[in-house]
Amino acid sequence: MTFTPTQIEHIVGRAGGCIVWGGHLGLAPADDVIIQIEEPLAFESFDKIIVSIMAKKVASGTTHLVLDVPVGPTMKIQHEKDGELIARKFTFLAKNLT
Repeated sequence: MTFTPTQIEHIVGRAGGCIVWGGHLGLAPADDVIIQIEEPLAFESFDKIIVSIMAKKVASGTTHLVLDVPVGPTMKIQHEKDGELIARKFTFLAKNLT
C-alpha cells in the first residue's frame, strides 16, 4: 500500500510506530536518478547504498531505525565479513548524524 506522509503520521500516532519504506516520497531526487542509472549497469557500491539509505532517513526525520543486513549466497552481500563492515558503517554514520 502507498500512504502519504500525513497518513503515515496518523498511523504512527494511533499505533505508536510503523515500518515504512519511503521510496516514493521524493526525499532524495538526485539519488533516484543515480539508482535509475546504476540498476541497468548492475553497478552497486555498498558505501553509496549506505549513504543513500541514511540520507533518506535523515530527510524524513527518522529518530529510530532498525536495519536488516541480509548476508548469503543469494543476497547482495554474500560474505559475513562484508555484512559486518556494512553494519559498522551504518552504525558510525547514524551516531554521527544524531
